[in-house]
Amino acid sequence: KIHKSIKSITLILLLLVAGGAGYAGWLWWKSDVMLRDMILAKITERAPGWNISIDSTHYDWDRKVTIYGVDLKASAQGRSLVFIPEIEVTVDREAMMDRPEVIIQKIRLIRTEIRLVREQSGKWNFESLPPIVPEKKMTPEIEIEQATIQVTLEHGNHLTPGKMILNNANLKLVPSGMQQFLIQGL
Repeated sequence: KIHKSIKSITLILLLLVAGGAGYAGWLWWKSDVMLRDMILAKITERAPGWNISIDSTHYDWDRKVTIYGVDLKASAQGRSLVFIPEIEVTVDREAMMDRPEVIIQKIRLIRTEIRLVREQSGKWNFESLPPIVPEKKMTPEIEIEQATIQVTLEHGNHLTPGKMILNNANLKLVPSGMQQFLIQGL
């Protein structure tokens, strides 16, 4: 009889552990979805009218938020203006613990693809983007690694567009004041 009770208790404990692990996994996955939604809400607040999508996000519970598959489309044409496969955001963990504020220390844009197009009318594809709402905080350091920048000049009259492509561009934008940067090549 004691042997059956021990088996039953062991089975119940295993089911509780499995259920708890399943719930923890679901919560972990859900936290990344909630983080993605919070980031999109903040982007909408700072850049209203911009057509930005994010595939997924992940917070490693230490200092880094990784954002995957960021796509900015110029809404008028619907073409992708900027695509960033991976963004690594370093946050001040201590500040988050002390007060409910997220302080971004550094942003790394990895393998960014920028597509600039000047239409035959002379207008650039990014000109249709509404202005960004300025923020009163100091901007973080931004590193752009392995970027590809493509500039296309459309001429019309059945002429082939001129194209220039810059591969493996590496830049560091170091804050030098409110909304000002020093640009360094890496």
